[in-house]
Amino acid sequence: MPNYLVINGTVTEEEKAVISVLDHGFLYGDGLFTTIRVEAGRPLWFDDHWQRLCQQATVMHMPIPWEKKEVLNWLLAGLKANGLVDAYVRVTVSRGQGPLGLDFSQCKLPNCIVYSKPLPAHIEERQKMGIKAGILSGRHWGKLWPGAGLKSLNFLNQVLAFPEMNSKGWQEGVYLTSTDHVAEGTVSNIFWFKDGILFTPSLETGILNGIMRQKVIEMARMQGITIQAGLYYQEALLQADEIFITNSISEIVPIVELNGQSIGKGVRGDLVQRLLLELKNFKKNC
Repeated sequence: MPNYLVINGTVTEEEKAVISVLDHGFLYGDGLFTTIRVEAGRPLWFDDHWQRLCQQATVMHMPIPWEKKEVLNWLLAGLKANGLVDAYVRVTVSRGQGPLGLDFSQCKLPNCIVYSKPLPAHIEERQKMGIKAGILSGRHWGKLWPGAGLKSLNFLNQVLAFPEMNSKGWQEGVYLTSTDHVAEGTVSNIFWFKDGILFTPSLETGILNGIMRQKVIEMARMQGITIQAGLYYQEALLQADEIFITNSISEIVPIVELNGQSIGKGVRGDLVQRLLLELKNFKKNC
């Protein structure tokens, strides 16, 4: 059975899906995307994803000519075409076709591509058993980069991290900033727990304010957990009782080994287990 994409509202077989080679998303990484978890046919926190996409498009001076409901219907059409009820969905918005060159003022309307596939099979196991991670040798682009905090199509920094991760047997890599502060993972935000306090890097580091990051902070506050967002060195991670990463697809995943060192007892900790249980209830009202 072929896989289907939705391009600007048209359901298209993956092998027949095309956009112009002059689309600035292809030429320059000029565009945005968001990844959404779907459970039982319901896109989780779609409103939050849409709001962030529109806000970031404004920063990029990129018009969004579609209504939220319209794109939601495209997403649902893609799920139906692919026979999916639980899914990984990526909504990509590229600048659109225009003349070669950095001036995007002559670009035509943006393109919206909605891609869906089954949720990765390893998520539940990783949530239970945890993963190995390490500090990457490459640095985070940081707050001074004009694209800081944007979920843009320019993912070269993350792509170049994968050979290092694969060679060391890590499932995730953690970036430090140019000032040696903990930033984020290649595809995740990071949290750690020490002496009853939940820590996470501040947005001042230039990280993405992930949707699941926001939800974990909200859940933790509801449970009376003290949260501190700030600037921290990697030693804070190595001394933590628990570390976990978050993103919209994998949700909450513990790191049980960092740079070859066991974290806590080397197994999923009580806080992660508690947050995963709370997340099940939290999602009912999203």
